[in-house]
Amino acid sequence: MCLSFYCCHREQPRLSLIHTSITRTVKLKQLFHLAARKRYALVSYRLPGAELPETCLQLSEEVLPWESGRTGGFVVAPFDFPDSPARWLRADLQFTGFSQQARDLRTGSLPPHLLLALTELHHDLEQADEEQLPELGAAGAAVDLSTYLGQVAATLRAIQTGSLHKVVLSRVKQVPLPPHHPTELFERLCQAYPQAFVSLVSIPGWGLWLGASPELLLETHGKEVRTMSLAGTRALDPSPRAWSDKEFREQQLVTDYICERLQAAGLEPQVAERETITAGQVQHLRNHIFAEGEVDVFALAQSLHPTPAVCGLPVQAARNYLRFLEAHQRRLYGGFLGPVDAEGHHRLYVNLRSMELHHSSAGLYLGGGLVAGSVPEAEWLETEHKAATLLRILQA
Repeated sequence: MCLSFYCCHREQPRLSLIHTSITRTVKLKQLFHLAARKRYALVSYRLPGAELPETCLQLSEEVLPWESGRTGGFVVAPFDFPDSPARWLRADLQFTGFSQQARDLRTGSLPPHLLLALTELHHDLEQADEEQLPELGAAGAAVDLSTYLGQVAATLRAIQTGSLHKVVLSRVKQVPLPPHHPTELFERLCQAYPQAFVSLVSIPGWGLWLGASPELLLETHGKEVRTMSLAGTRALDPSPRAWSDKEFREQQLVTDYICERLQAAGLEPQVAERETITAGQVQHLRNHIFAEGEVDVFALAQSLHPTPAVCGLPVQAARNYLRFLEAHQRRLYGGFLGPVDAEGHHRLYVNLRSMELHHSSAGLYLGGGLVAGSVPEAEWLETEHKAATLLRILQA
């Protein structure tokens, strides 16, 4: 029995001329192993509130830059964007859920030179599943308590000089990696955090990352533009303490900055009322921000990133300071990522609550905003609370 793979075009999906005799169910884990063997980039993601995740597989080793006008794929930008380019992952093969009938797999508008790659992948899907992990990056430098407290003290002195108003200091917490498959960890994250943007990113040369982010950087749908300011952190508690003036001030800095960036792009932002949201084991302050107009998404994302919520203020001064102070490279942590559909609907999220998987450990990237009045020991506890989001998944 021959089953068809669907080919998605901008106008209307239609049956392709590519057929396969595959009749069995394909699992996400199987696609993950295939991508690792062939050095293909693979991204799985679950949008906030969505029932099932989506997976995009690029059927080539091409390194594609993200540029204005690209549709039908996935954006991954490092923290150092635009100094370091963002990657564009073309959605050559698309997969829904954690297992799917082979006949329901979808392909994008493949150029002729990728038809052979698709044929080979069909053949591989019929073979016994050979487990193989992708290339894993080296473990980042962990920061202990005394070092972190020293960094916070130095940063607060820099803030007192007036050259910096806010700095988001991050650290890496290395923890043992239990014998769970990455796709199983991804599934656990999806179940545990239904209102987060959950992602599994495997890119040759960029490592293997998992994340559950509460923060939208930018969403565009036609002329509608949406973003949010998210800052301030307190532990989740049945009787939470009141938000402090320091936390309200920290969150307002982010709101004002985003509005300034939108106005510079010719938009008139509308700010919703401030609210408290829960994200894992912590709570944050949030304002939804809306605007309407024609925008160049690439240029606007470059203008918004990094926000003061992941870097500091003034942005460039804080960025330069962090390059000097932090012993680790942030890489994908604090960058942004998200899908762009065939109609150009962009949904880009800040890469927070993220960890990089190594051979025997997981590096948890944890950050906290420092402003005048920050207490070093309290900032350390804040990063520990944020770590609990991912530790619950690793230790389950």
